[in-house]
Amino acid sequence: MKYRTNFTSRSGYGYNLKLIEYPNNSAQIRLYDRPLELSPGQPDIEDENLVQEPFGGKFVREVKDLTSRGDPMENRRISLARTRRIIAEHAKSASWQWFATLTWDPKDKRADRTNYKKCCQQIRTWLKNVRDRKDSELQYLAVPELHKDMVSWHFHMLLNTKLEMINSGIIKKGRVIYNIPGWTFGYSTATKITDTYSVQKYITKYMTKECFIMSRGEHRYFVSHNLPKPKKSIFLAEPGEEAELIQEIIEQLGMEISSVFHSDGNYTGVTYIDLEPYTTENSKKL
Repeated sequence: MKYRTNFTSRSGYGYNLKLIEYPNNSAQIRLYDRPLELSPGQPDIEDENLVQEPFGGKFVREVKDLTSRGDPMENRRISLARTRRIIAEHAKSASWQWFATLTWDPKDKRADRTNYKKCCQQIRTWLKNVRDRKDSELQYLAVPELHKDMVSWHFHMLLNTKLEMINSGIIKKGRVIYNIPGWTFGYSTATKITDTYSVQKYITKYMTKECFIMSRGEHRYFVSHNLPKPKKSIFLAEPGEEAELIQEIIEQLGMEISSVFHSDGNYTGVTYIDLEPYTTENSKKL
């Protein structure tokens, strides 16, 4: 079986499989329908918006015809899927301590939970104050969600922090509910995370179609820059040997498949294979 494992950008270096090992001990294998090639100064060619120009063979970002912006619904679907994948990537980049929710009090004159831009500004300011004054190593991923009224906002967060949470005295489903010190615009809750693999999937579901549309033009999530980076390896498998190589990688990692999904792109389709540490007697097979 032929394959390479070092992640470089040398001209003519091809691969059709990528392994991403995340700091929270999960991993993902990406299998490409067509082999990819890296050239000096070019990005990793798995971006759905990259196409190969016909003259020099370089990969560039696709620009739609200015007289026709394409199908808005399809563009929105692709963009939403990309945003969810990015959020999922960040969620896997740490072993999180806390799952938190921040809300705005409608009776507080400083707050306007229907003003998404203002909510973002207040979230951003609060996070900066925590980092500057109380916890310089603060790690966070914050994702918005619409209330059931479809006009009001709150934020869900994954946190690693030295902040001393306040025991609210409330217990739900066997879990102690804490409050977050310093959040004065409304209400806050925080619970200790016991299943890091479930929570990384849970946080992604909040980015709904409605949320995506209504937050247009603003940040759709907030993430700290100090999250650990995943380890990436690339492989070139011979045609017909991809499944064998994937199974070999999974066994060497001591992991099992948790989910598999395929996404079509402009240049190539990608099969995403999510992995978690082996916990059952019978790991799922391809």
